[in-house]
Amino acid sequence: MQENKENPNELLELLLEKCDRLYQENMLLKGKLEDCTDVDALKSSYEKTISEKDTKIVDLEKQVAYLRRRIWGKSSERYIQEDPQQRRIDFDGFDLLPGEIELVEAARAEIETFRERRVKERVKRKPVRKPLPEDLPRIEEHLYPAEISDYICRP
Repeated sequence: MQENKENPNELLELLLEKCDRLYQENMLLKGKLEDCTDVDALKSSYEKTISEKDTKIVDLEKQVAYLRRRIWGKSSERYIQEDPQQRRIDFDGFDLLPGEIELVEAARAEIETFRERRVKERVKRKPVRKPLPEDLPRIEEHLYPAEISDYICRP
């Protein structure tokens, strides 16, 4: 203590440094406290974004399920429309090789013969019972009940 009494300026500087350090620490803690008070606002904003994203995820899952049913489900080939953006190969501009020309002509001839064969198929008719031949003997027999009088109604 005696040293401190001898140098009052040093003591004053020491106290000022200590005060300055405490002040800086106090400001740092106040900044952290302000960050903590914004936690509730941050939490509510995060919850809001999470709920929005959850609803969007549910909507997208429904859409994916619908498209899966539409594309790969029952009778899916009926509903798929051609994509106009899809490119097609244009074979009309290419020349055929001599071997390919022979194959094309053979295929055309085969298709024509197949069409002719299909046209000549038998036309179905109604089934008709054929009459008995005339040379077979014909015998007529009449069968009556034994007692007709029982069946006759009398007035």
